[in-house]
Amino acid sequence: MRTARVAIALAAMAFLGALKPAGVSAQAQTASMSDSQMQAQIEAKEREGLRELETGDLTHFRELMAENGIFVDSHARSTREQVLADVGGFRLTDFSMTQVKFVRVAAETGLISYEFSDEGVAHAHAFATHTWVSSLWTRRGGRWECLFSQSSSVEPPAAGAPGRARSAPAQRTTRG
Repeated sequence: MRTARVAIALAAMAFLGALKPAGVSAQAQTASMSDSQMQAQIEAKEREGLRELETGDLTHFRELMAENGIFVDSHARSTREQVLADVGGFRLTDFSMTQVKFVRVAAETGLISYEFSDEGVAHAHAFATHTWVSSLWTRRGGRWECLFSQSSSVEPPAAGAPGRARSAPAQRTTRG
């Protein structure tokens, strides 16, 4: 009888050990998520940051950027603090993210790239932009942070110039 109780206890412990405890680390959760789940989380964080530029909540916007992050646009390469200084007098009024692509880089890291259009006001002047954005996100300490982001202006091809339509997927050519 005692052997049966021990066997039942061991079986119960083995079963309970196989269950994922409620306090599973964020790292283990991220490592086990699918690429589409990771993309959804990273895309949501990217949109969250853009919404903060609509509301002006730079405290939360700052929290989404890695302390050692690098942020590049056509004007400069910037640190997190330089970006925050630049967006102080800046508000988005509308934005869209289209043609979103995602690549999982590592268990805790993913790259998102998309076509971005926005309108807003910067230092009392209205603006509108159209760019390609690529951002590298990683999960550290249980939260997502943007490590790197680069935006490149979308320039329409000059009239009569060869080139692809602004939103067409890139085509690879081979020279022989």
